[in-house]
Amino acid sequence: LDLEDPTRFDKRLSVLSAKSIVHTGSFSATAVAVPFFVPAALPATKVDLMAGASDVFSSDGVQIKSLETRADAPANTLSDTALAGQLRWTPSALDLALSWYHGRDSLPQVAGDVLLIGYQTKTDEVDVGVPLVYPMLDVAGLTARGELPGEMTGWAEAALVMPQATTAAPSKNQLEALVRLGTLDELPSPYPTTVTQDGKPFPKWVLGLDREFGPVRLTAQWLHGFFTERSARDVRDYGLLAIRWGITPTLRLDGSGSFDGAGYFSDAALVWLHADTLELSLGGSQIDGPDGSSFGGLRSASNVRLSASMAF
Repeated sequence: LDLEDPTRFDKRLSVLSAKSIVHTGSFSATAVAVPFFVPAALPATKVDLMAGASDVFSSDGVQIKSLETRADAPANTLSDTALAGQLRWTPSALDLALSWYHGRDSLPQVAGDVLLIGYQTKTDEVDVGVPLVYPMLDVAGLTARGELPGEMTGWAEAALVMPQATTAAPSKNQLEALVRLGTLDELPSPYPTTVTQDGKPFPKWVLGLDREFGPVRLTAQWLHGFFTERSARDVRDYGLLAIRWGITPTLRLDGSGSFDGAGYFSDAALVWLHADTLELSLGGSQIDGPDGSSFGGLRSASNVRLSASMAF
């Protein structure tokens, strides 16, 4: 994932990979190996993609003052090679595919000992270091796409996600030091441990319809499971709508909206094509939702933008 701009979920980073395809007519089999792990590029702006210190560390009378994160990147040994495969069948009116992925999640997750990296006994405030890991992940997928009555195209994608279980807890040695200093009266009991991923398999899926009306193209989708939702208890449903209107051969209006009953994500842009190579775009995104929700965590990524791209 390339989430430097967290309003563009379809962007990907380049990775070194080996790929092999065997095909006969309407059937194909694909195998992919990625020997070097490339972590996701995280947003420059502050967004909430995973559990924070306050979710893991909480004690009466002690407040979180500042937060630092440290990522435990894989050593890139052969055991960390990501593997994937796909079987695809494409008869005249349908496109079916089965897929499987085994490798690391490119998004980090909070796991391990949450360390106190500084504290002030007079103000009862602590600085916290949150450990991040890239857990293992298996994903089995099914994709179907085809033509429907009324000049519509429909598709369905389903995935069974099998994540590695991860937990986080305050460092016991450092909590004992706070007790000796008098900042805490005693060690918490029971000792607090936060499950950040329960490791249980859970499904995600999306259903979509697409139709053109002259220069206007409409797309509607129903999404079950946002990319930041990584346990069955977190998965929610989302409605997605998009419009692309070719106003003239060189001027286009793009608009999209997503909602989950509590928050929303809206985006619009006017795009001008110059000399068949240069695209100038003026647009913006507005994101809002309750604290702790998927859209609420992306609220600070709302923007107004001017961008240019060139094909060469």
